[in-house]
Amino acid sequence: SVRPVGGASTGMRTSVLLLLLVAAGAAVAAVEEENTEEEDEVARPTLFGEHDPPPFFDYDCDVANTKPGRVADWNEFYAYVQKTVSFNETDYSFPEAYRHLVVGPLAEAAEQECPLGVLYLRVLLFYDVYHYDSPSHDEIMGAADYIQYLLRSFPVYAIALSRWPIFYVFDHFAPTHREQSQYFCDGEYGVLDWAALREKSNRWMDMKRSRTGPGDVDALEHEIGDDFLTILRGKESQNQECEFGFYFLIANQVVAAAGRETHHLPPFNYIMDKIMSDIPFMRVAACGWPIFAVLVIFSDLNKGIWFFGGDRKYLRGYSDWNLRRDELSPLVPGGLDFLSPAWQAEAGQVAEALARLSGPAFQHEVRARMHRREEADGEPIRPLVREIVEAALAVAAATSSTSSAGASGRRMAYVVLLYGKKWSVILARMARRLRQLQVVHPLLVIAIGEEASRACRSLAAGHIDGGDEHGQPPAPHVVCWSPASQSQVHRFTAIHAMLHLGVDVLYMDMDTYLLRDPAPRILEQAASGRRGGSPFATQAGEGDDAGPLEALFARHADADCINIGVFYLRATERTAVWMSQYLAWYHDHPFEIDQRGLHVFLRLWSKQLSIAYKPHDLVKVRAGILEDVNEIVIGDVGWAGALSRMFIFHWCHRPIELKELELNAAYDAGDALEAYNLPLSLALDSNKAALPGSAWDKVLLFRDILGAYQKDSPPERTFCW
Repeated sequence: SVRPVGGASTGMRTSVLLLLLVAAGAAVAAVEEENTEEEDEVARPTLFGEHDPPPFFDYDCDVANTKPGRVADWNEFYAYVQKTVSFNETDYSFPEAYRHLVVGPLAEAAEQECPLGVLYLRVLLFYDVYHYDSPSHDEIMGAADYIQYLLRSFPVYAIALSRWPIFYVFDHFAPTHREQSQYFCDGEYGVLDWAALREKSNRWMDMKRSRTGPGDVDALEHEIGDDFLTILRGKESQNQECEFGFYFLIANQVVAAAGRETHHLPPFNYIMDKIMSDIPFMRVAACGWPIFAVLVIFSDLNKGIWFFGGDRKYLRGYSDWNLRRDELSPLVPGGLDFLSPAWQAEAGQVAEALARLSGPAFQHEVRARMHRREEADGEPIRPLVREIVEAALAVAAATSSTSSAGASGRRMAYVVLLYGKKWSVILARMARRLRQLQVVHPLLVIAIGEEASRACRSLAAGHIDGGDEHGQPPAPHVVCWSPASQSQVHRFTAIHAMLHLGVDVLYMDMDTYLLRDPAPRILEQAASGRRGGSPFATQAGEGDDAGPLEALFARHADADCINIGVFYLRATERTAVWMSQYLAWYHDHPFEIDQRGLHVFLRLWSKQLSIAYKPHDLVKVRAGILEDVNEIVIGDVGWAGALSRMFIFHWCHRPIELKELELNAAYDAGDALEAYNLPLSLALDSNKAALPGSAWDKVLLFRDILGAYQKDSPPERTFCW
């Protein structure tokens, strides 16, 4: 059901959630329309004038320290915040050591540098003065108005999902405001018994704070979900009958939609933005409804500390990205504003030009452009950015040395994201497998964390097991890039940089195994322009121009959506800018899922998959689907056909213990045949028996593993959410 989701609760069937959110979206859209005329009459000031925050805005102020002349070390300040604040275990006292950031001559510069960090401090200062000094009414209202000004400058979701615990402060101090009974709606018995709902809302919040078992919370959440359904069926104007009761339910729908049906978020977010913009926060605190408490739960959606679980690797914050918006395309002058028309034109032209250059000319042009940018910016390119440029140059050098570019002169890198100690061991086996397949393209490793970085550097130095045997083909050239934060977002920052530097990309997850080199097959399909994936092809009328495909993605054989465990991107003027649009969208909306977003950005057909806030000027790329039943397959889904046709097996969502066991068995099989110079795909298809412990026994074990996932016919295809 549509419920105040705050943890592992799953609710009723997705179809019910979808219907409720559709209806809710229509109801909220009506409220939005009612407010349009009033909004046109009063243009309230914000930090950005009449505009929204720019794309890829540094909400966490993580990279504010990288610009010269900074007022404060915002990462140091956040370390203080992180150390002193934990849920319901702090008094949120104002830190005197940071008073100069909100009072005095540096306050304006500090606000420009880190507006949300300053907002957090201003809320602390407000309550410090409110409780311990004797301010006049005008002083109180002046300070409150300024906080409101900063609140209305940002979407509520950006404030909540930033690293600054702003809504935690509001929630913490809400009880200090005397509750205003006129907002309780006691005695209102229209669409709902609002007094009963308020009692349930506060009881539910108490249960969430005390970590009550999921069974009791689930039952209460179902009741509140039923109340929301009743509102949708009602004929009254919900927000007029009980204004703050309605806002409480809307806040809950933000959390519910953000957890899955994100394309229903915009109308709910619109209402929440209006609340934070137009209604004094002191009134929200005193209304008797736990609205700020719900926003605290929402704030944990991308952190997983208090209410939401999940693997931290798959959560993301604004501070994970490590790069400034002017650094995303390393060779574009910093004076051009990211994603502006001028920036798009320059970035696209640079990518297209570099992709067409020969090896020596490419090296010269990249270094020349890097030098010109440094001269224009008046500062050196940061080491992290320089390292990704050097990685592209290393890919180009490796491509030239192996002649893998062929007649086209294009450069391509295999790309993997390496995360954690266990996968560091697998990396060496993957590199050896690439050598067995005589792969000529270099391997770019996005190494997350010190162990991964160390493993990659070892391989880059040529330390591949079995690499010294006489007559073995040369090992693939390994190139490493290690970002500062441990986050999966860096597969996209690195791939984005490669495209902007004119390098084609073939990405593979670490839990894939190559039975054959997929590059020739993928490049042949791309060159042919065959989109594949029938009947689930590109949306009618979208990107229908003929020509080589610029994007090819694997897909779930039992569904109508892509899988981003394997994909190919061609560096062109269009894909460079398209990827920039995706990067900005994925950064700005941490509640969204990467795979869903890429599917929609590719304009591939899906019955019901959608997202929120898709760019209105989204660049069209020629996209297609890789064969997903027999050639590039997913273990969970199953496969059908012949082993001799299989290129990549992807373990995907299999349990990690099983995945590790079976993946190593696959590599054992490939290694066992290395001395025989026999293709594994041929041995799998022909070998029927073997002596225990022999090389052929390992081949048979791997064939049994693959056979366990085989189906008599292709899986039935359903629809993704």
